[in-house]
Amino acid sequence: MRLNEEQRKLWADKLMDLANIATAALVFGQFLSGTGFQYPLFMAGVAIYVVLWIWAMVLRR
Repeated sequence: MRLNEEQRKLWADKLMDLANIATAALVFGQFLSGTGFQYPLFMAGVAIYVVLWIWAMVLRR
């Protein structure tokens, strides 16, 4: 499937929104819960953010 420039820009923007939501839920959400800090959730949040950020940057080129 080929995307035109406008579609790629829109997808990149929405991927960054998704990356921010995933980071907020998995990283910053730990500080709001009563369970304390969990390193695997922190790393999952960072990994998801990095993957989605890279994907968004590839779409923007």
